[in-house]
Amino acid sequence: MRGISYHVLTLQKFRPSFLYNHPVLILLLSLILALPAVVHASDTVTLSTAPISVLRPPEGLIHPATHSAWIMGSVIWPKRPFRINGTSVMPHPSGGFLAYLPITPGTFTFHCELDLPDGTTAFLNRTIFVLPPLQASSTAQTRIEPEMMQPDKDLELRPGDWLVVQMKGPPGGQAEFQIQGKRKRFPMASNPLGIYKGAYQIQSDDLLESSEIYFYLTGPNKSSTWTRAKGKLTVRAGSPSVVAVKSNGVVNVRTAVGEGFFLYPPLGTKFLAVGRSGAETKVQLSPTLEGWIDTGTLQTLQAGTPPPHAILDVLRTSGTLDSTIVYLGLTDAVPFEIEPDDHLDALNIRLFYTSGGTDWMIYDSSDTYVQEVRWRQETSDTAVVTIRLDPRSKIWGWHASWEGGALKIELRHPPHFSAYGSVFAGRTIVLDPGHMPSAPGEIGPRGLLEKDANLAIAKALEHLLYREGAKPVMTRSGDDEVGLLERPRIAWENRGDIFVSIHNNGLPYGEDPFQRPAGFQIFYYYPMSLPLARAVHHSYLKRIPLPDGKLRYGNLLVARTTEMPAILVESAYMTYPEQEVLLATPSFQRKLAKAMLEGLRDFLESERKRQRHSGIANFQGRKTRN
Repeated sequence: MRGISYHVLTLQKFRPSFLYNHPVLILLLSLILALPAVVHASDTVTLSTAPISVLRPPEGLIHPATHSAWIMGSVIWPKRPFRINGTSVMPHPSGGFLAYLPITPGTFTFHCELDLPDGTTAFLNRTIFVLPPLQASSTAQTRIEPEMMQPDKDLELRPGDWLVVQMKGPPGGQAEFQIQGKRKRFPMASNPLGIYKGAYQIQSDDLLESSEIYFYLTGPNKSSTWTRAKGKLTVRAGSPSVVAVKSNGVVNVRTAVGEGFFLYPPLGTKFLAVGRSGAETKVQLSPTLEGWIDTGTLQTLQAGTPPPHAILDVLRTSGTLDSTIVYLGLTDAVPFEIEPDDHLDALNIRLFYTSGGTDWMIYDSSDTYVQEVRWRQETSDTAVVTIRLDPRSKIWGWHASWEGGALKIELRHPPHFSAYGSVFAGRTIVLDPGHMPSAPGEIGPRGLLEKDANLAIAKALEHLLYREGAKPVMTRSGDDEVGLLERPRIAWENRGDIFVSIHNNGLPYGEDPFQRPAGFQIFYYYPMSLPLARAVHHSYLKRIPLPDGKLRYGNLLVARTTEMPAILVESAYMTYPEQEVLLATPSFQRKLAKAMLEGLRDFLESERKRQRHSGIANFQGRKTRN
């Protein structure tokens, strides 16, 4: 969906030079070419015919502590002298500009000046606030800086947990902390910048309710001060509470507060809650493994609810034309972790709070995809089920859900290929144009929105896939609102064979845009998606004349789609004027689509070749019944 952005860029690129000498024509053309200052949904959307437009950074941005910052926008007359804070800036022929200029801490203003054809000068100011760099506090006064104190939110701990505290003050001082309700003060160690840290392990007799945490600091000048942390401490010594996932959306279990994800429990999964930090609840998965979940996605079950504990009993398989279902009989909805084997020939399901009691395994004799199911007791409260596949096959994807007292694992079969013809024939390829009107994504200097660039590329790829005999499915076809959680659901409901999320990139604030080349990036998450990501990345290397941003692992929601190989493609950086021009050009959109198509083709051809070499060119994972 190119709209105004494409026409503006095309007109500016091919504007005849004689127009520069005709003021009336210049004025008329400028009014036509003036783009609206389209910005993120959270910003103010304005229409502007001003000679200078600044789209990034937005007015009032709190900028990271750096010595320089980039500024991006456009001018109507790209060949006229243009200056920012006295430094000459050369816009792209399209009118877009990107500059990286010195800044100073505190309130900082970019002064933009453009000399107009009539001899006057246009001005535009953009003011931001630049954070000061982290440095040692002055030793002239003893002061504890409130923004560096931890904990900054309420905590709930249990005996054996560690309370870790932090504050910042002049270096070289002596610091202690104290917990309300305890007489003793505990020492804090410091570094050269004056960051003081301390720790205390909660004892069995510590029963605290919203206790304050106090900091005491004596500076190198021997003057003293004290303050209290924002967060308060509660200690619980009773039985952990039982909680269950109440959200039907994507729920994540983190390794630590604010850190990476490692479990994705479905609705109804139960946990033991053993702590809290702000809006996150700590859950205990085993004596040696804990995790953190957004408290808002959980409900606390009534007092007296038994702790989660399941008996793993009957295991059985059931084959269909394109998948095999393995039912794990469990007496409770316990957390689980699914991990493919290194060679993609087995799937391991780790069941927490579980004891094995399996006496029966029942195999569907018509199914040839699953060769064997095994189980073992890994620890006293964790069981592991391993699903081994026929040696000739591999994992393509899986879907897990609770159904009738069992954990239902549906394993997708690799697609069946004919010996000849297009590998795309009959394949369902899900194309996901990233973003939507309420969340348009990045923006280019001339106002091209990422959502529109993504959609234009997806439509070009959709057209190519139709010609190849594939069945492309678009998660959105226009300016429809499709939430992030809906996109993998659409892919699963349409039984997609491959999922491709199409995006374009933008620079983070504080980064030097000219320090390193910025171009395409290909992301994957699960091992079965890595060969697909490699194939598309290799195709981009051969066909796309932009810097290689590398093949990357990315913990991205749409890349975590488990039911099929899934990747996220960042084709270009919209922040750069020259790349915005390319993204707005239909020929380049088709070029990107062809690069993706050839990557998909190479991936599917390698799977067809693997099947042929394994002697299973007609293998479907299920025998035909007589």
